[in-house]
Amino acid sequence: MDDELTGAMHESQMQILGALAQAQSARFSDLTRVTGLTSDHANFHIKKLVDRAFVEHVPKTYGEYRLTRMGKDYSTRMNTTSSTIDRPPKISVVLWVTNEHGHVLRQQRLKQPYFGYWTRPTGKVKRGEAILEAAARKLSEETGLEADMRIVGVEHRIDHDKQGALYDDKYLFMIEGSNPRGTLIVEQAGMHNYWMSEAEYAQKEKRFGKPISTDMSIEDTSIKLTEGTFTFDAEDY
Repeated sequence: MDDELTGAMHESQMQILGALAQAQSARFSDLTRVTGLTSDHANFHIKKLVDRAFVEHVPKTYGEYRLTRMGKDYSTRMNTTSSTIDRPPKISVVLWVTNEHGHVLRQQRLKQPYFGYWTRPTGKVKRGEAILEAAARKLSEETGLEADMRIVGVEHRIDHDKQGALYDDKYLFMIEGSNPRGTLIVEQAGMHNYWMSEAEYAQKEKRFGKPISTDMSIEDTSIKLTEGTFTFDAEDY
Protein backbone atom coordinates (compact mmCIF):
# COMPACT_ATOMS: atom_id res chain seq x y z
CA MET A 1 0.00 0.00 0.00
CA ASP A 2 1.23 3.48 -0.84
CA ASP A 3 2.56 5.03 2.38
CA GLU A 4 1.84 8.53 1.05
CA LEU A 5 -1.83 7.59 0.83
CA THR A 6 -1.98 6.26 4.38
CA GLY A 7 0.60 8.39 6.16
CA ALA A 8 -1.58 11.37 7.17
CA MET A 9 -4.63 9.97 8.92
CA HIS A 10 -6.74 12.07 11.28
CA GLU A 11 -6.94 10.74 14.84
CA SER A 12 -10.73 10.41 14.63
CA GLN A 13 -10.42 8.44 11.42
CA MET A 14 -7.92 6.13 13.11
CA GLN A 15 -10.43 5.57 15.92
CA ILE A 16 -13.16 4.75 13.42
CA LEU A 17 -10.90 2.27 11.63
CA GLY A 18 -9.93 0.72 14.96
CA ALA A 19 -13.58 0.23 15.89
CA LEU A 20 -14.42 -1.32 12.53
CA ALA A 21 -11.39 -3.61 12.75
CA GLN A 22 -12.93 -5.25 15.81
CA ALA A 23 -16.35 -5.90 14.31
CA GLN A 24 -17.97 -7.31 11.19
CA SER A 25 -19.64 -3.92 10.78
CA ALA A 26 -20.80 -1.01 12.95
CA ARG A 27 -23.70 1.40 12.97
CA PHE A 28 -23.18 5.14 12.62
CA SER A 29 -24.34 5.62 16.21
CA ASP A 30 -21.67 3.18 17.45
CA LEU A 31 -18.96 5.03 15.57
CA THR A 32 -19.98 8.41 16.92
CA ARG A 33 -19.92 6.98 20.45
CA VAL A 34 -16.41 5.57 19.97
CA THR A 35 -14.97 8.83 18.65
CA GLY A 36 -16.93 11.16 20.93
CA LEU A 37 -17.63 13.38 17.93
CA THR A 38 -20.81 15.17 17.04
CA SER A 39 -22.90 13.58 14.30
CA ASP A 40 -21.75 16.18 11.79
CA HIS A 41 -18.05 15.65 12.54
CA ALA A 42 -18.38 11.87 12.60
CA ASN A 43 -20.21 11.95 9.29
CA PHE A 44 -17.42 14.13 7.86
CA HIS A 45 -14.65 11.67 8.84
CA ILE A 46 -16.58 8.58 7.78
CA LYS A 47 -17.15 10.19 4.39
CA LYS A 48 -13.43 10.88 4.12
CA LEU A 49 -12.70 7.19 4.79
CA VAL A 50 -15.31 6.15 2.22
CA ASP A 51 -13.78 8.52 -0.33
CA ARG A 52 -10.36 6.98 0.28
CA ALA A 53 -11.84 3.47 -0.11
CA PHE A 54 -10.99 2.38 3.45
CA VAL A 55 -14.65 2.08 4.51
CA GLU A 56 -17.85 1.23 2.67
CA HIS A 57 -21.56 1.29 3.43
CA VAL A 58 -22.98 -2.16 4.06
CA PRO A 59 -25.51 -2.88 1.28
CA LYS A 60 -29.19 -3.02 2.23
CA THR A 61 -28.61 -1.39 5.63
CA TYR A 62 -29.23 2.08 7.00
CA GLY A 63 -26.17 3.80 8.48
CA GLU A 64 -24.02 0.68 8.83
CA TYR A 65 -20.37 0.56 7.75
CA ARG A 66 -17.54 -1.94 7.35
CA LEU A 67 -13.91 -2.02 6.25
CA THR A 68 -13.03 -2.52 2.59
CA ARG A 69 -10.18 -4.79 1.52
CA MET A 70 -7.88 -1.76 1.64
CA GLY A 71 -9.19 -0.86 5.07
CA LYS A 72 -8.54 -4.38 6.35
CA ASP A 73 -5.02 -4.26 4.98
CA TYR A 74 -4.39 -0.95 6.71
CA SER A 75 -5.88 -2.19 9.98
CA THR A 76 -3.29 -4.99 10.16
CA ARG A 77 -0.66 -2.28 10.60
CA MET A 78 -2.61 -0.51 13.34
CA ASN A 79 -2.24 -0.69 17.07
CA THR A 80 -5.97 -0.52 17.82
CA THR A 81 -5.33 0.29 21.49
CA SER A 82 -3.38 3.48 20.82
CA SER A 83 -4.84 4.19 17.36
CA THR A 84 -1.37 4.45 15.86
CA ILE A 85 0.48 2.71 13.02
CA ASP A 86 3.15 0.19 13.90
CA ARG A 87 6.26 0.25 11.74
CA PRO A 88 7.18 -3.39 10.98
CA PRO A 89 10.75 -4.61 10.45
CA LYS A 90 12.06 -4.57 6.89
CA ILE A 91 12.56 -7.83 5.01
CA SER A 92 15.49 -7.92 2.57
CA VAL A 93 17.72 -10.30 0.66
CA VAL A 94 21.53 -10.18 0.77
CA LEU A 95 23.26 -11.82 -2.20
CA TRP A 96 26.53 -13.72 -1.88
CA VAL A 97 27.38 -14.49 -5.51
CA THR A 98 30.71 -16.10 -6.40
CA ASN A 99 32.20 -16.67 -9.87
CA GLU A 100 34.42 -19.45 -11.20
CA HIS A 101 37.54 -17.60 -9.99
CA GLY A 102 36.31 -17.45 -6.41
CA HIS A 103 35.67 -13.70 -6.60
CA VAL A 104 32.63 -12.30 -4.81
CA LEU A 105 30.23 -9.84 -6.40
CA ARG A 106 30.65 -6.59 -4.45
CA GLN A 107 28.77 -3.34 -4.71
CA GLN A 108 29.77 0.19 -3.76
CA ARG A 109 26.78 2.23 -2.64
CA LEU A 110 26.58 5.68 -4.23
CA LYS A 111 23.40 6.68 -2.42
CA GLN A 112 22.26 7.34 1.14
CA PRO A 113 22.40 5.83 3.66
CA TYR A 114 25.92 4.36 3.79
CA PHE A 115 27.15 6.42 0.82
CA GLY A 116 30.53 5.08 -0.37
CA TYR A 117 30.34 1.81 1.57
CA TRP A 118 31.18 -1.53 -0.03
CA THR A 119 28.69 -4.34 0.45
CA ARG A 120 26.98 -7.17 -1.39
CA PRO A 121 23.91 -6.57 -3.57
CA THR A 122 20.85 -6.25 -1.33
CA GLY A 123 17.22 -5.32 -1.74
CA LYS A 124 13.80 -5.34 -0.13
CA VAL A 125 11.33 -8.16 -0.65
CA LYS A 126 8.13 -6.84 -2.23
CA ARG A 127 4.66 -7.74 -0.99
CA GLY A 128 3.52 -11.04 -2.51
CA GLU A 129 7.05 -11.97 -3.60
CA ALA A 130 8.86 -15.20 -2.64
CA ILE A 131 12.36 -14.86 -1.18
CA LEU A 132 14.21 -16.41 -4.12
CA GLU A 133 12.06 -14.45 -6.57
CA ALA A 134 13.18 -11.26 -4.83
CA ALA A 135 16.82 -12.39 -4.96
CA ALA A 136 16.63 -13.15 -8.70
CA ARG A 137 14.93 -9.83 -9.38
CA LYS A 138 17.48 -7.78 -7.44
CA LEU A 139 20.40 -9.56 -9.07
CA SER A 140 18.97 -8.94 -12.53
CA GLU A 141 17.96 -5.32 -11.87
CA GLU A 142 21.20 -4.24 -10.24
CA THR A 143 23.83 -6.33 -12.03
CA GLY A 144 22.28 -7.79 -15.19
CA LEU A 145 23.19 -11.31 -14.07
CA GLU A 146 21.39 -14.57 -13.35
CA ALA A 147 22.58 -17.28 -10.96
CA ASP A 148 21.56 -20.51 -9.25
CA MET A 149 20.36 -19.46 -5.81
CA ARG A 150 19.56 -20.96 -2.43
CA ILE A 151 18.76 -19.57 1.01
CA VAL A 152 21.59 -20.24 3.47
CA GLY A 153 20.53 -18.25 6.52
CA VAL A 154 18.46 -15.51 8.10
CA GLU A 155 19.74 -12.67 10.27
CA HIS A 156 17.58 -10.39 12.41
CA ARG A 157 19.54 -7.19 12.71
CA ILE A 158 18.57 -4.34 15.05
CA ASP A 159 20.64 -1.19 14.55
CA HIS A 160 20.99 1.58 17.16
CA ASP A 161 22.95 4.79 17.23
CA LYS A 162 25.58 5.41 19.91
CA GLN A 163 22.94 6.88 22.22
CA GLY A 164 20.82 3.73 21.99
CA ALA A 165 18.05 5.13 19.77
CA LEU A 166 16.58 2.66 17.30
CA TYR A 167 17.86 3.29 13.80
CA ASP A 168 16.71 0.25 11.83
CA ASP A 169 15.14 -3.17 12.29
CA LYS A 170 15.38 -5.75 9.52
CA TYR A 171 15.33 -9.43 8.67
CA LEU A 172 18.03 -10.32 6.16
CA PHE A 173 17.73 -13.49 4.09
CA MET A 174 21.22 -14.62 3.09
CA ILE A 175 21.23 -15.92 -0.48
CA GLU A 176 24.07 -17.93 -2.02
CA GLY A 177 24.41 -17.53 -5.78
CA SER A 178 26.51 -19.83 -7.95
CA ASN A 179 27.15 -20.30 -11.68
CA PRO A 180 26.53 -16.61 -12.52
CA ARG A 181 25.52 -15.92 -16.13
CA GLY A 182 25.31 -12.78 -18.24
CA THR A 183 27.30 -9.56 -18.65
CA LEU A 184 27.94 -7.61 -15.47
CA ILE A 185 26.62 -4.05 -15.41
CA VAL A 186 29.54 -2.20 -13.80
CA GLU A 187 27.95 1.22 -13.48
CA GLN A 188 24.35 1.60 -12.38
CA ALA A 189 22.46 4.54 -10.91
CA GLY A 190 23.47 4.77 -7.25
CA MET A 191 26.01 1.92 -7.36
CA HIS A 192 29.11 0.34 -8.90
CA ASN A 193 29.44 -3.45 -9.25
CA TYR A 194 32.71 -5.41 -9.22
CA TRP A 195 34.01 -8.96 -8.93
CA MET A 196 36.45 -8.79 -6.05
CA SER A 197 38.75 -11.08 -4.09
CA GLU A 198 38.61 -11.14 -0.30
CA ALA A 199 42.05 -9.50 -0.20
CA GLU A 200 40.84 -6.64 -2.41
CA TYR A 201 37.73 -6.19 -0.29
CA ALA A 202 39.81 -6.09 2.89
CA GLN A 203 41.67 -3.05 1.54
CA LYS A 204 38.49 -0.98 1.22
CA GLU A 205 38.13 1.65 3.95
CA LYS A 206 34.32 1.71 4.07
CA ARG A 207 32.97 -1.81 4.29
CA PHE A 208 30.31 -3.56 6.29
CA GLY A 209 31.45 -5.82 9.07
CA LYS A 210 29.87 -7.73 11.91
CA PRO A 211 27.81 -5.87 14.55
CA ILE A 212 29.83 -4.61 17.51
CA SER A 213 27.72 -6.68 19.88
CA THR A 214 25.21 -9.47 19.52
CA ASP A 215 22.59 -10.03 22.20
CA MET A 216 21.63 -13.50 21.08
CA SER A 217 22.72 -15.95 18.45
CA ILE A 218 20.46 -18.77 17.27
CA GLU A 219 22.08 -21.66 15.46
CA ASP A 220 19.98 -24.73 14.80
CA THR A 221 20.33 -26.81 11.66
CA SER A 222 16.80 -28.16 12.20
CA ILE A 223 15.22 -24.74 11.58
CA LYS A 224 13.26 -24.83 8.34
CA LEU A 225 11.88 -22.08 6.16
CA THR A 226 8.55 -22.57 4.45
CA GLU A 227 6.74 -20.31 2.02
CA GLY A 228 3.19 -20.87 0.83
CA THR A 229 0.30 -19.36 -1.05
CA PHE A 230 -3.11 -19.51 0.62
CA THR A 231 -6.57 -18.80 -0.73
CA PHE A 232 -9.37 -17.23 1.33
CA ASP A 233 -12.98 -16.36 0.67
CA ALA A 234 -13.25 -12.68 -0.25
CA GLU A 235 -15.72 -12.05 2.60
CA ASP A 236 -13.39 -13.59 5.17
CA TYR A 237 -10.22 -11.74 4.25
